[in-house]
Amino acid sequence: MKSCIFLLIGLFLSLGNGVVRPIKPGTQRRYICPPEFVRLGNGCYYLSSHISTWQDAHFSCKERNSTLLSLDTKWKDRTMRNYLNRAEFARLERWIGGLFDWSRQQWVWGAQGAPVSYLNFGQLAPVNAMNWHCIFMDPLQEYNWNHKLCVKRLHYICETSLTKVGSSKRHNPLRNVTTMTTATRNLS
Repeated sequence: MKSCIFLLIGLFLSLGNGVVRPIKPGTQRRYICPPEFVRLGNGCYYLSSHISTWQDAHFSCKERNSTLLSLDTKWKDRTMRNYLNRAEFARLERWIGGLFDWSRQQWVWGAQGAPVSYLNFGQLAPVNAMNWHCIFMDPLQEYNWNHKLCVKRLHYICETSLTKVGSSKRHNPLRNVTTMTTATRNLS
């Protein structure tokens, strides 16, 4: 009876794209990050151990099938700031994916070219012109954002999506337990 219930629940939960795919009882979906990436929430993040210009950091992330970090939501920004503020991390300036598009006079996410809609700049350094400025997370401001010339060499943060891996059997502690009915039948 339990198997039928699990099968029906799995069948209803597996609806997607108009296709019904039965899910076997006791299976679960697993998601992983690439090597050297850390999982925070529903994303994977790489914190560089070396310094690069913003452009070199951009290409280094691409080589890892990722992009420079786009902090496009308050939750994502707060999660990364909390992570970087942990005691075990050195307080380093780290490039993220934002840069100033001087032709449009606005901040954009470099990998997508999309305007930065969520902003979390701290106290900004005075500057005469924004040309060739990129966004970094500033440890002197609790990792709020700041900007500087993109040719400066800083550590950086890449991001990529979680990767779905094959289903695996969930551990069922009752799997090897013999039921009373089965035990009684075996004694007869």
